[in-house]
Amino acid sequence: MSAARSTTDPVYLAGPARARDRFVVTPYHLDDQSRRLVPAVPLRCAWAEVSAKPCQVGAKSRRHRSTGPGFPVSILHCWTHGVCFTAYPPGHVPHGRRAVVNAAADGTVSVTARMMDQPEVPAPLEGTQLEAAWDAGHGRIWRRDCLQQTGQWLGTQVHRVEQSSRLSGVDADLDADAQLGQATALGVDVLTLREAQSWVRRKPGLANRGAAVVHVLKACLRRPGRLVQRLLAGGCLAGLWGRPYWWIPEASRLDPLVAT
Repeated sequence: MSAARSTTDPVYLAGPARARDRFVVTPYHLDDQSRRLVPAVPLRCAWAEVSAKPCQVGAKSRRHRSTGPGFPVSILHCWTHGVCFTAYPPGHVPHGRRAVVNAAADGTVSVTARMMDQPEVPAPLEGTQLEAAWDAGHGRIWRRDCLQQTGQWLGTQVHRVEQSSRLSGVDADLDADAQLGQATALGVDVLTLREAQSWVRRKPGLANRGAAVVHVLKACLRRPGRLVQRLLAGGCLAGLWGRPYWWIPEASRLDPLVAT
């Protein structure tokens, strides 16, 4: 019989089951020596509650991705708890081919009032998972035959609008209690979600569902601050990804964006 595995051996947190559990988001910055984007390494890992021992977190490797943030992401290792985990840049989630929202490497998002008054996709949503819903809400239905340059295929748009409906709390099947939780996470009035949901229930077509999502997204964009955190929390409550933790270097604190 083989010897029992040491508790300090790394457990690689990969695959769908682990991804649904929790993940860590941290700001990236340009390193002066390597001229690479590197993460602010958290002093705690998201699995610290399993023991009272202090975390010992350090860099392990870098992972190149064909999709995602456009630069290699860092893999970190907590020696105390024996886990390796990805340091996700702000706006990105596990297994996400596109960002949820476009954010600077430090997590800031630039939003102007003019963005909401134009039918064009606003810069914070351009090329993101939410772009499909914005297009649908403004009558831009993607083609049935995929354009390889853009990936704008109708089947993809339908799928992303369904996910966006869940994230924004306008899905026709969402009950009142869950919708209140979504509104709180997104930082908008629950009446905004209920109004948009009523549109979906009356006419559940792709364009109308897109318009309902846009109605909520505009309310999210109008509220100042923490846009990335609010959207990540909303997606977690919708069951789209695991529980996000946000590292705040200035306070040396790892914040759960969704309460247990």
